[in-house]
Amino acid sequence: MQSTEEKLARYRANKKKEYHNSQNSAKFSKPTPTGTERRYIWNRIWDKVRDSAGHFGIVDKLKNILPPIPILGWELFLKVLLWLILYMLFLELEFGMVFLLLSGFYFIYSNTRTRSRLENEPSAYSVFNPNCQRLQGSLTAEQFESEIRYGSGSVH
Repeated sequence: MQSTEEKLARYRANKKKEYHNSQNSAKFSKPTPTGTERRYIWNRIWDKVRDSAGHFGIVDKLKNILPPIPILGWELFLKVLLWLILYMLFLELEFGMVFLLLSGFYFIYSNTRTRSRLENEPSAYSVFNPNCQRLQGSLTAEQFESEIRYGSGSVH
């Protein structure tokens, strides 16, 4: 049987070896946060959110400013605020670029028409329209040629 002192010496030697191995591997990898560090990270995130909203007093101030603005409404404001909060969260989790790219792809997708064309709605391609009717404001070869030859003032 081993004495308690021998067990303690072996335990300390193992711990010392683990510590040195972890120090060597820490040079090449980021250590995972402990429970206390995770709570600290979440507290930092919440502090950023609370500070960015001015302890929520800014919402009351903007409530009086936003409704008269025709371009900005509450819906857009809340969407942007949600996006900023999520972006800060992903920045803390070190996935900010991934979130930014996915947000960009979603923005592109949501701003392209995903529904089919209505029956009376003209097509963007004039060959599919009745009598090959062009959309208003489309650039034709004749218009482009006259602009090149005579300048942009020659087109009516």
